[in-house]
Amino acid sequence: MTVVLVQGHLLLPSDVTSDNIIGDDPPGINPDPHAATAYPVPTSHAFAVNMTVVTKNTNVGKRAWDLEVEGPNTTTYVATTAAKMEAICCNATVKLSSGPKPEVGHTVKGIAFNTSYEIVAETQNALPRRTYLDSERCATFIYNDLNQPVPLPEGVTVAQTEAATEATQPISIQNGHIYGVDGMPLTIKGVNWFGFETAVTVVHGLWQGPTALTQDFQNVALRMQLLGFNTIRLPFSFQVLLNLQPRSFAAACQPTSLQAIKWSVIPPGVTIADNIMPPDLPARDPQRDGYCNEVLPNTNVYARFIYFIRYLAANGFNIIIDNHFNVDTLAMDNPTQWVKAWAQLLTDIVADPASQQRVMVDILNEPDSRGLKWQGTTPDMTTLYLAAMDAMYKVSPTTLFLIEGCGQLGSAMNWGDGYITDASAIRIAAISDPNPFFTTLVSRPYLNNVVIAPHYYPPSVSTSAPIQGPELWQKMTQSFGYLTMAGYGGHIFPVIIGETGSLMTSAADLAFMRDMAAYMQVDNEANDGMHAPIPHMVWWDWNPNSGDTGGLVNDGWSAVIWNKIDYLVNAIDLQPWYMTVAHTGTERPSPTLPPTVSGTPFQPLNPAPAAAPPSGPPTAKPSNPPPPAAAPSVSFTAKPTNPPSTTPQPSKPPASQPGCDVVVSLGYPWNEGAKRMNTIQLALSGKGADLLLVPYTVEIRHKGYVSSNKAWNWGAPSGVTVLNGVASGQSWTTLPGTIGANIQSSDEVWFPDSVSINGAKCNIINANPAPAKPLSPPPPPPTPRPASPPPPPPPTCNAVVTLGYPWSEGAKRMNTVSLALSNRGLSAITVPWMLAVQHKGYVSTNKAWNWGAPSGLQVSNGVVSGPVTQAWAILQQNSANTIKLGANVQSTNEQWFPESVTVNGAKCNIIRG
Repeated sequence: MTVVLVQGHLLLPSDVTSDNIIGDDPPGINPDPHAATAYPVPTSHAFAVNMTVVTKNTNVGKRAWDLEVEGPNTTTYVATTAAKMEAICCNATVKLSSGPKPEVGHTVKGIAFNTSYEIVAETQNALPRRTYLDSERCATFIYNDLNQPVPLPEGVTVAQTEAATEATQPISIQNGHIYGVDGMPLTIKGVNWFGFETAVTVVHGLWQGPTALTQDFQNVALRMQLLGFNTIRLPFSFQVLLNLQPRSFAAACQPTSLQAIKWSVIPPGVTIADNIMPPDLPARDPQRDGYCNEVLPNTNVYARFIYFIRYLAANGFNIIIDNHFNVDTLAMDNPTQWVKAWAQLLTDIVADPASQQRVMVDILNEPDSRGLKWQGTTPDMTTLYLAAMDAMYKVSPTTLFLIEGCGQLGSAMNWGDGYITDASAIRIAAISDPNPFFTTLVSRPYLNNVVIAPHYYPPSVSTSAPIQGPELWQKMTQSFGYLTMAGYGGHIFPVIIGETGSLMTSAADLAFMRDMAAYMQVDNEANDGMHAPIPHMVWWDWNPNSGDTGGLVNDGWSAVIWNKIDYLVNAIDLQPWYMTVAHTGTERPSPTLPPTVSGTPFQPLNPAPAAAPPSGPPTAKPSNPPPPAAAPSVSFTAKPTNPPSTTPQPSKPPASQPGCDVVVSLGYPWNEGAKRMNTIQLALSGKGADLLLVPYTVEIRHKGYVSSNKAWNWGAPSGVTVLNGVASGQSWTTLPGTIGANIQSSDEVWFPDSVSINGAKCNIINANPAPAKPLSPPPPPPTPRPASPPPPPPPTCNAVVTLGYPWSEGAKRMNTVSLALSNRGLSAITVPWMLAVQHKGYVSTNKAWNWGAPSGLQVSNGVVSGPVTQAWAILQQNSANTIKLGANVQSTNEQWFPESVTVNGAKCNIIRG
């Protein structure tokens, strides 16, 4: 008798190509223009199949052997090791043959040898059906094929830390409302953090140094909490949990501080006193200073996933775990084993009391991604959902189950939507019918555990035509809104928007997102009398490497993208920590949005008062807010130990005591088209360096500086901001440290005239001084000239300019130019006021919002101009508010960033958004 032991290993993209996890090109989610989701589906799956053959046949080893493997029909065999691949035939059978003198081993069970091959299949159901050794049928055993979920391994301990808030009960539902672990009403304010469904084997971003601010998962979780999120959704794959070896992300990293974390979650323009600090995580796992991710288990991915859930629960987060069907097809390949895998996973999770009270199960992500419907497919979602809930309810009768829609793409917004039960609508649209699911569900004991969790993406992701206003609201009510008021069979369901997100740059997306928020809030025209408020949302996502939505942080995983946070503040009452302690006298503005479909001006959604406490776990805060404008700015040099005197001080500090030194190194100039570029590298050090708090601002000045296209440890990777001969940007590098940028100069001179940190000038040292030039003849005496006119007054307004992505309209190349304007002057600018934006390539516009006419603006000689007339658009003094507006602009030279912006003829500072 011959026995063949088979082990399958899923090869994910970074396995198939190269290991680039820690590098310049980390794995990402690539946009798929044909997929109605933010997460595309792979077209094929690669596996490594390893086989150990044990046989009583003594001839094996004395001569060549042949091993025939029958696999699924939809396969392509790629390669083999320890044997050669002789034949592939139409019924997906591969014949593996050894050399004339094969290597074998002798065991008590018989003669043994190993062989393997790789296979590419359309599905993940790709392991052998039958095996034959020298034409004799073998007993084939599949190991580690997702069919045998493993418990938490022995030797892996997870601290049973106390939860951040006193938990008295599991998350629950009453009359369509969700209640938290403290028994109080709970609003799900969530963010997706993907990675456990990929070959990274943990949430993404833990490769992103150099500091622990971005590289250590504990600090990233704290930043999420300080931004106001109380829930994290973790996509995962059973394939990854059970079949991949975990990648270790334990590494040395530059330490960070709570002060640095604080400044990373405070938006520009908001000042908070240095002595007001945010609360740290209540249940950090201790690890060595200067090391990141040491506490993540490296035994296997399954243990790591359970540890991660326990860690988040102990620190006060609610957790949604999501089997990401887009990249894990176990539910379709082997539904019975999928149900068992869910039951086993939930069993191991709820063994921890804090996890048991805070974990929710999103049973299957976007069934539409594989064509599954409520009925009529194999399997169908009615059967899968009910079977999974039947099994998991026995394990944990209090766990909430999230149900995604499917099978109604003719009427749904995108994958994950689709709950229409109206018989005539189903018949007319010829869509899948969920009535049998709901009819059965109302008699199940876990009915009150079920949450409706549609995914709802704007046009840029869902690939739908632009939709907003009443058309959008009717679509939402027909699909799932009715379940919050009329319900089904007399039962009212809560609704969580389980995924939504956008780059927040296109006008169509912004209109959609605004009107979706209005619907969720039952606001004004969106109040159709047929749905209740829907306060729950989980944003897709934290990760910037999500192709068509981007993340909540930039590509460096450090800087928060504040217009997305602003949207969530208005849409779901997100309460970042800074709003509970800041006292700026202003409100954060709403995101830039075009006019409503009725033609009336866009009115910002009603933000909650800034001092309201977050609805999630309470955090410590001072009993009284700080007084206005009392916060000291971050300073590079040491502060005086004694209180400042009221005696007038000299207007300038002594020039002989600068607080920092900078060694400047220049590269060799090169041409980029008509631009002359050079590398400027700055080695920063000096007394007081140990007192500098990151981030700090570095400015270098020279009149010839024009632009920048790359930077490191300074500003954005795409370059620092250059304006009026000043190159500036923030740095998170602890001192002493080195930063730099590639900078264009108009006069072929790159050495800076001055360098400053947080406004304090530094000593400049030339690392490579040029040899002395020959003396030039003395210049002729100057010709008397009339006195020059006085210089123009400094700009009194700021214009933050954000560009979209170009598109073609016939022969025209268009782009969205969005502006956020604030008035730094001492008096308000009342409406109407005139805004002009200039670039030599501007030719025409075809749409504008909050500026001129909705159909477009006047364009003359490269100047786009028009009045701002809305009553709410007064530019208040002292930057007390921000007015957002924009237009779709045609450019002849593929350049849209403006050369100048003026308000009533006065120039503004231009800041790249």
